[in-house]
Amino acid sequence: MNFQTRSLPNIKKEQKHNFETARKHFRIGKKDHLKYYILVPLVIILVFFALRGIGWTYDHAVNFKLLDFVWNLTSDLKTTDDHTTILLLGHSGKKHDGGELTDTIIAATFDHRLKTVSLLSIPRDLFVSISGYEPMRINAVWKVGEMQKQNNDDGYKLVQTAVEGIIGQKIDYHARVDFDGFERIVDAIGGIEVDVENSFIDHQYPTEDLYWKTISFSKGLQHMSGAKALQFARSRHGNSGEGSDFKRAIRQQKIISAVYDKAMSRGVLSDPGKLREIYTAFQSTIETDLNIREILALAKFGLEFNRENIYSFTLSDGANGFLYTPNVEERNQYYGGSFILLPLGNDWDMIHDFVKMIWYYGEIYQEKAAIRVLNGTSIQGLAQSCQSFLKRYGLNVVDIANAKNLYKSTEIYDHTLNSKPKTMQILRDLTGGEWVDQITETQPTTAEITIITGKKTKCKTW
Repeated sequence: MNFQTRSLPNIKKEQKHNFETARKHFRIGKKDHLKYYILVPLVIILVFFALRGIGWTYDHAVNFKLLDFVWNLTSDLKTTDDHTTILLLGHSGKKHDGGELTDTIIAATFDHRLKTVSLLSIPRDLFVSISGYEPMRINAVWKVGEMQKQNNDDGYKLVQTAVEGIIGQKIDYHARVDFDGFERIVDAIGGIEVDVENSFIDHQYPTEDLYWKTISFSKGLQHMSGAKALQFARSRHGNSGEGSDFKRAIRQQKIISAVYDKAMSRGVLSDPGKLREIYTAFQSTIETDLNIREILALAKFGLEFNRENIYSFTLSDGANGFLYTPNVEERNQYYGGSFILLPLGNDWDMIHDFVKMIWYYGEIYQEKAAIRVLNGTSIQGLAQSCQSFLKRYGLNVVDIANAKNLYKSTEIYDHTLNSKPKTMQILRDLTGGEWVDQITETQPTTAEITIITGKKTKCKTW
């Protein structure tokens, strides 16, 4: 593959977005930062101290129906089609090597209609080309923006431009946090409980003096201090399959949930001392363009949604991912031998479609439909290819097999009598199939939806 002839399109700084059209007509054609999520419970902290500043005491605030008073202070959040999207950035800080590089990048969207939150982790080695700048890894964009400050750009504006180009959606706000602040926030809430999926050892965990040390974690529920939680979130060289940025992104999202659970617990919210500590850590370590009224509005949203409606996604180069790693020859020829990631097809189209799906069709992740794929053609391996294609979009394919008959067109059958309407809609868009009222394939199944691929199916992989 010659990257020079299949280059990434420039991400333009004046990109237009038509989100209403995307919502109405969408058919799919084809730690670090985690501290920020604390903004949801931090509302309580901010309110307590704002009230103290105007002569109220903690006890008086409670007696005078604090929450009723607080919600009257909120202002409307910026939204695009009922969504507020916040760019969450994590960096190690000046004490660490490469401290101004962005170590963690997550786009978090808050769906005001469904009361859900979707988190999309973007790997720091993703290669981007921004109009007016040299191509670079996305983790360097903030630093370059701060250093060059071209055309009124700064670090935040430039990384926002880059991420908007990758996901195809507008970013409304940003928040940036460093490692030290994360540790202090976790310690302030008394540590967190984290379910470690795999035991692993990392012999190359970086230290502040630019050396390495060995860290380890055991499988099971673990209580973590701020320092331990940071190690868990930051580790990149663990064994047992934990030595990648993608596994790290999953661990970071796990930490987010643990921080949220602990920060929203009665033991934290009813303890003025803990609230004071968190507020102090927040003030000194989190940079955000959210004002106090918008933070209050975001917190109100946080109190209204179900914690189970937090959905986590990661862009990866795995078997069901949207990215790939150029081969060694390509990397040596065009990228100085550096490890980088590129989007499949060398454009952002598939990722744009994916993000539209998780942003605007969150019901499919609530429906959690179990899907079976049957190969209704003579094309060998089509069912497996379709399975990989659907899994790439986060759908739950539980079974694949060959159909007993051959089909010209793709058919989609709902075994649940229309209890999975959004999934049925998305499957029609993704596969190019049509809904049918009856199914001629009688193989027993526990699946809730069956797709029978025809010759003209759009269900494919790269």
